[in-house]
Amino acid sequence: VSCANTYHLFCVSEVCVEDMEALFSCKEGFHIRVNNLRHVVILFDALLENSFIQSRWQSVLDKGRFL
Repeated sequence: VSCANTYHLFCVSEVCVEDMEALFSCKEGFHIRVNNLRHVVILFDALLENSFIQSRWQSVLDKGRFL
């Protein structure tokens, strides 16, 4: 949450824990508009490198239209 807010990753005034939980759990009906796609990709790639998310994160986000 801190990283998302510091780097203004999303088009909201401030991201909250519930927003990030909804995104990472692929909550049905949840979506959030990206402010800087390149920075979001860097964040998700870092999460992948540290085994916090699966390697197919791009297709999951695209299929669910979460971003």
